[in-house]
Amino acid sequence: MPTTLPRVVIDRTLVARAFTNVVENALHAMPGEGRLTVAATANAHEVVLTVRDTGVGLDEAALSRVFEPYFSTRVSGTGLGMVIAKRNVELNGGAIEIASRKGDGATVTLRFPVEQEPAGRAASPDSGGGPLRGGRLGLGR
Repeated sequence: MPTTLPRVVIDRTLVARAFTNVVENALHAMPGEGRLTVAATANAHEVVLTVRDTGVGLDEAALSRVFEPYFSTRVSGTGLGMVIAKRNVELNGGAIEIASRKGDGATVTLRFPVEQEPAGRAASPDSGGGPLRGGRLGLGR
């Protein structure tokens, strides 16, 4: 992952819960061994977090319902994890999308808008308008 990303203004608690839900779903989709890849990229307009798993994937019917309340592909699932993730991302001005094929894992993409400088004010190294350095979002149970 890049060591610096543009500044985004988020509620860390909500985004941490969204990210945790996405990661937990990915882990559940890999019953046995698998690979979970997390990446962060950015452009002038958004920071993009991508979570990719090598799990069982979703068929088209399940993929179309993944953000519906109480829909789950697991017997023990509540069907609320991705609903909460979507809500929390959107409450922070972001967007979430999922791509998957049955038997080919899934990729969940979370996008957050970059904080824009007020018109007429350029960022300077000491104005706090530059990228965050060393910022981390801790996840734990």
